[in-house]
Amino acid sequence: MDLTAELPSQSGASRFFSAVTVPLSDRRLQFGIKTALAGLLAYYVTLNLQLYNPVWCLLTVMIVMLAKYVGAIAEKSVLRIIGTIIGGIIGVLLVGDYVGNPLFFLTAFGLIIAYCTYRFGGTFYPYAFFLCALTMIVVATNSISNPNMAAFIALSRIEEIVIGTMSATLVSAIFWPYYARMDFLDQS
Repeated sequence: MDLTAELPSQSGASRFFSAVTVPLSDRRLQFGIKTALAGLLAYYVTLNLQLYNPVWCLLTVMIVMLAKYVGAIAEKSVLRIIGTIIGGIIGVLLVGDYVGNPLFFLTAFGLIIAYCTYRFGGTFYPYAFFLCALTMIVVATNSISNPNMAAFIALSRIEEIVIGTMSATLVSAIFWPYYARMDFLDQS
């Protein structure tokens, strides 16, 4: 007995709609689309603003989007911005002092990395400490040969990190938003 003969036939529009929506219900595909959209948005903004290194915003989008929930993405974005700002300021201060005292620079550089790495293993906003060390390293190593560029590099990195985090947060909240309470309710 053919069961499909008893079912009413679907219209062309209905078949097209189900052919499009069924694959889009796959979370992996949604993640890929959201990450691509956030990356495109961030890259578009940085190119229009003619910022120094647009790759930083793309890497930020890729890393921040790894968080599963909208709230986790927002929290990771805030911590990334805070850590980047603090690390940028420290990097500028260290590079400015490098010319006068390389021994102080290297000692402070090593101690700050050690402290941030230690705090990264802790429970009090570890991601901000990680980004603080990372940004300090980026600013210091990219401007040590030309200390006058330190503030420019720090500001550029901060701008691009903010653009990347804002793009990721916006896209994750608009397209297929996924909240922790969904998983919580499913498990109760």
